[in-house]
Amino acid sequence: MKNQNNKEGRLYRFSMIVRFITISFALFAFFYALFVIFFKTYRDSNLFIKIVPFVILFLVTNTLIKNLFSVNSIYITDSYIQFNYLLSKNLKIYWDKLVKLEFIVKGGRKILLTYEDNGNIKNVIIPRAFPQLIEILNKIAYYSKHIELDDFMKTVITPINE
Repeated sequence: MKNQNNKEGRLYRFSMIVRFITISFALFAFFYALFVIFFKTYRDSNLFIKIVPFVILFLVTNTLIKNLFSVNSIYITDSYIQFNYLLSKNLKIYWDKLVKLEFIVKGGRKILLTYEDNGNIKNVIIPRAFPQLIEILNKIAYYSKHIELDDFMKTVITPINE
């Protein structure tokens, strides 16, 4: 969980070592499960041997998708917040475009940041396990004074004295 201070802003990110190990292990398990399916499973193999590689493929694919397409780092400056992804396009949102910040319990606990883009309302999901999430949420509330907070966020966010 590494943070880097820059002259212009601050960068928050997941540990690159943990991401690398997770993605490497998932790729190894993915290819090993394929190997078992194509070269070690026979007609007379028991049902357990036939089903387990598919379960592993499902779990590993889910892990890969979460690690490759979720927020990898967040860069905060005085004028914008930028969400960086490993395999998706980076997203830069100016503070005046932010609309709402809320905590979502349904479908896994996460933070939902709503913003306006060319007249369209869009959402960004911030994983609950993101490093220094409370500090990030406080900075969002500080720089975007007009943002609407749900009841839970009102209890979590504290004023920043700068």
